Formats: sequence, structure tokens, C-alpha cells
Amino acid sequence: MKFPPVFLLVGTDEVLNDDSRNFYSYINPIQNESKIKENDGQKHVWLFSHIDSKESLEAIKYIKQFISTY
Repeated sequence: MKFPPVFLLVGTDEVLNDDSRNFYSYINPIQNESKIKENDGQKHVWLFSHIDSKESLEAIKYIKQFISTY
């Protein structure tokens, strides 16, 4: 069974940033269609905290692009 593609969306100020980057470095060799997107200065759950911000709208665009690929 093949591991599915994964899209990681994380802020650079996220408490789980290191965990996200480590997970990506682990998963990428076994699923090279996986992607990570880091957003400068964003904290935990930033996407939902400021849903109308430029960064959130850009993140939603990346999510749509990733989902539409599969």
C-alpha cells in the first residue's frame, strides 16, 4: 500500500513547526508528491484565527491547488 500525498501548512512561528518539518523530511522520500508550505510569522491555527487575512486567503488557494491535483 502506498502512502497518500500529504500537504503540510505551517507557520514559521508555529509551536509545531519543527515537528512539521521533521514529518515532511520523513514522508517525502516515501511519497514524493507531498508538499510543505511555511508561512512567515504565522502561529498555531493562524489560518482559522484570521480567515480573511492575505496569508489565510493565499493558504486556501494552496489547499485548493493541492486537492484539485488529486
